[in-house]
This record gives sequence, structure tokens and C-alpha cells, in this order.
Amino acid sequence: MTARRIVAATAVIVAVILGVGWWVILDTTRSDIETAIEARRSMGYTVAYDDLAVGGFPWRMVVFLSPLSVAPPEEDGAAPWLWSAPGISIEIRIFAETPTMAFTVPETQRLDYGGRVMDITLERGVIYYDPANETPEGLDFDVRGIVVATPAGRFALSSLTGRIQRGPDSRLDVEIDGRDLSLPPRAPASEAEKILGREISGIGITASHDGALPESFSAEALAAWSANGGTVEFERLLVDWGALEMAAEGTLTLDRELRPEAAFSAEIAGYGKLLDGLAESGRMKPRDASFAKTFLNLMAKDKAGRRVIEAPITAQGGTLFIGPLPLFKLAPIQE
Repeated sequence: MTARRIVAATAVIVAVILGVGWWVILDTTRSDIETAIEARRSMGYTVAYDDLAVGGFPWRMVVFLSPLSVAPPEEDGAAPWLWSAPGISIEIRIFAETPTMAFTVPETQRLDYGGRVMDITLERGVIYYDPANETPEGLDFDVRGIVVATPAGRFALSSLTGRIQRGPDSRLDVEIDGRDLSLPPRAPASEAEKILGREISGIGITASHDGALPESFSAEALAAWSANGGTVEFERLLVDWGALEMAAEGTLTLDRELRPEAAFSAEIAGYGKLLDGLAESGRMKPRDASFAKTFLNLMAKDKAGRRVIEAPITAQGGTLFIGPLPLFKLAPIQE
């Protein structure tokens, strides 16, 4: 047998082995996914779809579920939330050193959370999951061109990246970075929007929560969460909103009226324009705003070419304070 025929025969044998192996993996993958779905259903979850297709030969496995809807176990006769979409694809790199799953999120989807319906459209969205990382569970995400239509109006965000990680004892850790958030026009506008505008250039959050999350966004569920000691710990809270630039850490909960109740230590830049806005909106007398600006200038330090103050930020009794200075009223979270 010539060398050329040996190479050709070897190639055929390898192709057959790869083909047979791929079909074995395909059948195993389909079975594993169906088993995982049935396991969720046995826990009370509703997972509904019409079609499950597997493809992607030879170096990757791509699973398509369409259309798809997911809801957790019912409580008081109804599910706390329901997510639905035309479909979702799951890509698995078969021979990768780390077999991370990549979930491509559909461009259109809907989330009904406690009766609040949110229609979501995306330019691009990918969620990464490492099946080997069982404890704690972790999801990394990278989403672009987000538009969320809610009963409160239309929110838009150019990008959202981060990680959600669940640890032992119901601990939830979240790290999020968002860019270019546009708030919906509302009448009347909130005090913060009147002063700072509707465009938020950047938001960065590193936070954790221990215990059960609110069952929904309803007033009853949020009140129960707060009464049971529900608190979010912020290791990092960065906000670049209009004139205001802030870096803070602290805690957040809700008071009995479902208004934010918080205690943060913060570094703040842009306080001068913030005080000017308070004076222009009538929230402060011009003389008081001028006095406050002079007082804060004495406290401020130069940092990276900006005048920055270090001060506590608190939310108490429905009012937001920087140090002893009241800024604006905080409305309760409505049902």
C-alpha cells in the first residue's frame, strides 16, 4: 500500500470515529438536557418548549430550545415570575480545556415578575456557565443594546456585564457594570431626575445578599422581605450621573413605608453643580446652597484633578442626606 493510500485510509477511519463519536455525544447531550429539565420539573419548576434540536458538528455542540418559558414553583397559587422567549441556544465546546456553556439570549423576551411585565429587546446577549463549578454556582454575562419596556416607562442601556454567583446558605453575590442608562420620561419627574437628568453614564455594583430574596416586586412581598431583616451589602457602588460622580460602600434596606433606608460612606465629586441644581429646582435657597458649597469646599481634597469630599450618605425617613445636608425626598416603592 502506498503512503498516499495509507494517509487516505487513516483519514477515513478518523472521520468515521469522529462522526460516530459525535453522534454518541449528541445523543448523550440530548438525554442529559432532558434529564436536567425533568429534574427541575420534579422540583416544581415549569419548563415548557416545543422543540429540542442538537447540532454543531464537529468541534462544538449547539442545543436549540424553542419556544421556551420557565417559571419557579407556585406560591399561593401563582408563580413569582415567568420568563418566556422565542428560543435560546446553548453552545458547548466539546474538546475545550474548560467546557463552559455559552447561552445566547434571544433578541426578544418577556419577564413577568410579580405581575410587573417587562418586554426586553437586545442587540446581543451571552451568558456563560461553567458546569464544573457546582458550588458556588456562577453565571457570567455580557449583554449589549438593551431596551426594557416596563409599566414605569422605557429604559435603555448600551451595555451590561458582570457575574452572579450563588454560594452556600442562600448567599448571593452580584457584580455588575452598566454603561449609558437612559431613564424614561415621567410626569412628574423625580427629584433626582430634575437635578441630575435622565442620563446615567455609568453604574458599578459589587453587592451581596444573605437569605431569601423578595418573592416579587409587590408591596406585600417587599414589606415581608424588609421585616425579615432583608439587607443588601454593597462593597462597591459607583455612580456617574449628570454632575454627580460617587464611589461608596454601605448597606441598603427598606423602611416600613417601603422607602429606601441606607447608610453609606462615600467619595463625591461634582457636588458644586449638584447644589446649584438644588437651588435652581427650589429644593434649597440660593443663599443656603452657596453656604453649603463654601463649607464643602473647605472639606474637599484634590484627587485626580477633581475636588472630592468624603462624607456619609444616608437615607432616613424618606429623605436622602449627604452628611447633615438633606438633598431630596425619596418616594416609597409602589406595588
